[in-house]
Amino acid sequence: MSKLVPVLALLLLSKALSAFDEEERRSIDIDRRSLVFSSQEAFEKSREFIRRDSTYYIGWMYQGAYLNDRANDEKGFVQAIKPLQKALDLIERDYDKQLRTRTNDYIGYLGVSYLHNDYSIIANWLAGAYQNIENAQAAYDVLMRVKQRDMQYEYSVDSWNTLAWIYHRNRMYTSEKFPFLLNSVAENDSVAYDCLDSAIAKTQRDLEICNGLFDASVFNARYYFTYHYKVILFTYDFELDSADYYYDILLQSGYYSSNNYANYMYMKGEFSIAEQFYLEAENRDYSTEKHTREYYYMRGLLEVNRATPQRADSLLKVVINKDGQTPGYGWHNIALARAQSYEGLTTISQRTLNGAARFEELHIGTTWGEEQYNLSVAMLNYVNQLHFESEYYFENNQWYFWLNPVNWYKAIEFKVRVHHFKLILVSLVASNPERAAVLYPLFSSENLLSWDESWQMLDGFSDKYFIDVYEKMLEDDPRPGVKNYIKFVLAKLYISRGDEDVGLVYLEEIYAELSNERMDFDNMLYARTCEAIALISDGDLKQEWLNEAYNTFPQMIPYSNEKLKFNVTVDGEAYEPTTTELIGRAAIGILLTTIVLAVLYGFARKYFRFRHKAKWVYIPATSITIAMIILILINIGNRSKLSLEKQIMLSLAECNVGFTDDSSAPTADFKFVESDSSLTVEYIVIDSDDRVVNEGSYTVDESKPNLAGIVLAYRMFKIDISYNTTVDAVDVNGETPEAEAAEN
Repeated sequence: MSKLVPVLALLLLSKALSAFDEEERRSIDIDRRSLVFSSQEAFEKSREFIRRDSTYYIGWMYQGAYLNDRANDEKGFVQAIKPLQKALDLIERDYDKQLRTRTNDYIGYLGVSYLHNDYSIIANWLAGAYQNIENAQAAYDVLMRVKQRDMQYEYSVDSWNTLAWIYHRNRMYTSEKFPFLLNSVAENDSVAYDCLDSAIAKTQRDLEICNGLFDASVFNARYYFTYHYKVILFTYDFELDSADYYYDILLQSGYYSSNNYANYMYMKGEFSIAEQFYLEAENRDYSTEKHTREYYYMRGLLEVNRATPQRADSLLKVVINKDGQTPGYGWHNIALARAQSYEGLTTISQRTLNGAARFEELHIGTTWGEEQYNLSVAMLNYVNQLHFESEYYFENNQWYFWLNPVNWYKAIEFKVRVHHFKLILVSLVASNPERAAVLYPLFSSENLLSWDESWQMLDGFSDKYFIDVYEKMLEDDPRPGVKNYIKFVLAKLYISRGDEDVGLVYLEEIYAELSNERMDFDNMLYARTCEAIALISDGDLKQEWLNEAYNTFPQMIPYSNEKLKFNVTVDGEAYEPTTTELIGRAAIGILLTTIVLAVLYGFARKYFRFRHKAKWVYIPATSITIAMIILILINIGNRSKLSLEKQIMLSLAECNVGFTDDSSAPTADFKFVESDSSLTVEYIVIDSDDRVVNEGSYTVDESKPNLAGIVLAYRMFKIDISYNTTVDAVDVNGETPEAEAAEN
């Protein structure tokens, strides 16, 4: 009998402790009833709950909820994962039987439903946090745990649909990175489709047991949730009939994503409808959860298509300033950099892009991932390098350009830079397993480049291969709104190959259709088409096509490396530079060239041991040098007599701008206004359709009249940039000290 006493004592103590625990948990349950998960009070209470009973999941759940709500970066989500994982483990340990309960009895279900609800919330937050730090395997494991319990109503976690999302979002990876994946994009997406079929089957099975417990509309909504994911997959696979079918159901029910439907319309080339739904997405987005707001990025693309990049610039700056460095910040900066690049603000664009490249973006609530992000950065890096090169030639268009050895060096430097960034771009495209399904088709659902960037990406690849690809695409693509864009790519490919006549046929087809009926969002295509025809035309015809491109998208012209002619007036009088004004600058170029050639001759003579007398080289070189020095000195003397206005206009004339008295050309009128302290240039630029392209004023730095001329030349093309010093390319890893540019 004495041996049983300790055992009985332990049993009684255990029972008493268990009763105490149950009482403590009931008390915690009462205290939690009015708590809001994201509130500071809830966080403070969570620590109290953990002190009172650290084995109860409630305290860990509230702590994880608070941390998850405030997480903006990887560190924040990692901090949230720890308590959420603890909460999931504890609720499974203590209430596994209840979580697996499936019943049609109202009282019986009422006794477990709060546990089902808590469990689904914890699992949803935890799986989401793992996805946000790109740990898809851990998110998959959490969802498999939920799926094993087969709850009759999963509330917020939605296991099968979320599994489909995870498979699709990580489709480009293989089991080498995440063991749950298969080994190709097609296989992974096939599993995603299977998951959605399983979601439908589970909803039907759950409906049978939940009949009478829930309103029928609750379970109908679960079908709509699955359809939401189905249209994502059908859109990705270009199954437009199926996508249309399910979108019709979703639109009629009201259970649709405005952003996703806008993306679908954008993909089909229905840009005006896309814009309406992007605006609706912004108005409907009341969520406080962190996520990538795709609609801002996509509206930036639409504005570039509309040839109004300045509107995209304004929109995205507001968004970036408002949201700060939260998820989406990097994408918004990429979109802003694109807008600035098309505005002609290349230096500013590169700085913005550098910021995006350095930012550790979290791709939350989107299928957009690291691969698309890196490709977008690389594409704009490449485009900006092309722009830096074009700007140098635009600003230095003297007839004696190649007589200056400095320009030889700059030309080589630009070629090396462009080639370097092209190689980076090529390597990213070549390593992308989705390039044929996503990158080559214009406006595909996961292609986040503009169509204009897409054809520049292909430039220099195999023209024959891509001609075959796009000829087939033109024949098979089911999207009427995209046909002209495919034709444009084909035209550029044929022209690049040397078949200008074939390319011209496609361009004329595009022009004929757009001239007849053109939506605003086709403006850039129209301008690019006119520009492309100009590039393969000559004389007056070239000018006519350049005028037409200028009338639609003036910022584009300086990067075409073609000279557009203007009617220029200064203080009401026609202006055209004279040859004598340019002699001094030509003399500098000839002098430098002569000196360099003489030095090179000296080295060559020593190395190759020339036998002729050196005087036959050095005497003419010396004579040329003396003559050029005299010309330079005369020019300096004359230049000091030139008014500041004439020096500015001379600098403008040395940019890649033509002068004409043709009334059909654009007009630029400059008026110099002097005050006691400064000289201001008032300007107005009018296109050949008598519409104002640009107007404003510019205060001249009188110590740098040559830079004032460059500024005015850019403003003739609606590129509103101010230069404080010489402009140079910004390095992709930082900023060039010499480059100081700022928008007005």
